[in-house]
Amino acid sequence: DITVGNLESTLSKAGSPTQGGDSFGAGPELLRPLREAGFDAISLANNHTGDFGDRALTETVEALSGAGIVPFGAGRDLDAAARPAVVERAGITFAFLGFNAIGETPRATRSEPGAFSVRMPPRTGPLVDADLRRVEREVRAAEKVADVVVVLPHWGTQYTHRPEAIQRHVARRLVAAGADLVAGGHPHWVQPLERVGGVPV
Repeated sequence: DITVGNLESTLSKAGSPTQGGDSFGAGPELLRPLREAGFDAISLANNHTGDFGDRALTETVEALSGAGIVPFGAGRDLDAAARPAVVERAGITFAFLGFNAIGETPRATRSEPGAFSVRMPPRTGPLVDADLRRVEREVRAAEKVADVVVVLPHWGTQYTHRPEAIQRHVARRLVAAGADLVAGGHPHWVQPLERVGGVPV
C-alpha cells in the first residue's frame, strides 16, 4: 500500500561533484520511473544527497515534492530536514523520519541545507547525544499525529552482516521514544532483524 525508499543520488547536477567519481547524480528525468515504480515517500538522509552541493540538494527536494513523492530526511534547513513524511492509507497515518550518521552530505543547520544527521560511530565520531535527542523529539512529535512511526537511519559499516553495538543502543532509544519500526540502510549487506519490546529493528 505504501512504497518508501532511500534515494542515494541527487535529481540535479547544479554544482560540482563533491566526492569525485563517487558522486551520484541524475536529472529530473528520474522522476517518471520513480513515480511509475509507485514511490510515495523517499528518504534523502544519506551520504550522497549532498554530492553536487546545496543547490542540487534543494532542487532534488523540490523535484520530488513537485512530482507528488514526499521527500524527508534532508531539506533547506534543519526544521525541513527533520520534518517527517506523512502518508495515509486505509485510514491509517504513517510518519517516516530519516537521519544520516555516515557524513559526507552536510548536516542541515538552522540556516543551511543538508541532511538530518546524528553524529555517531563508526563514521562521524562518538555519539553526540544532542543529535539523538533531537531525533527522539521528532519521533515523539510524530507519534502525536501518526498511528505508525517509522525511522530510517543511514548508519553502520559497509559490507558486513554485523551491526555496530552503537546501532543497537540508538535503536533502543528510538523505540523508547515511540518508533514502531526502525529500518536501517547503508551497509549494502543484510544485517539481523531484532525485536525491541516487540518493535522490529
